[in-house]
Amino acid sequence: LAQESPNDDQARDEAWAALIMFQNAYPKSENITAIQEYRKTIYRQRAKAAYDKGYYYDRIAKKPKAAIIEYDSLVKLFPDSDWTGLAQIRLAELKKTVENDPHEKNP
Repeated sequence: LAQESPNDDQARDEAWAALIMFQNAYPKSENITAIQEYRKTIYRQRAKAAYDKGYYYDRIAKKPKAAIIEYDSLVKLFPDSDWTGLAQIRLAELKKTVENDPHEKNP
């Protein structure tokens, strides 16, 4: 299902959980190499979805605080992803913007 519906977060998360469970239950399976490769694919897809969420709040909804939360989550959950570097750069820029915006500060 995760392959057929790449934008379905639930299917992707369930596939991720199933792959981890399989790998932990059957570490010597003849299919372990394929499982590990598929885990890498799902990891990349999950990281991209996390980046897209941050991007939405950042560039489309124009909600910098929400974007900071999403980008920060991506950095923590997917430290080795292709999207982490971009998120870190944007995160630093957004934090400066929020700190310097008098309308963003709490009284």
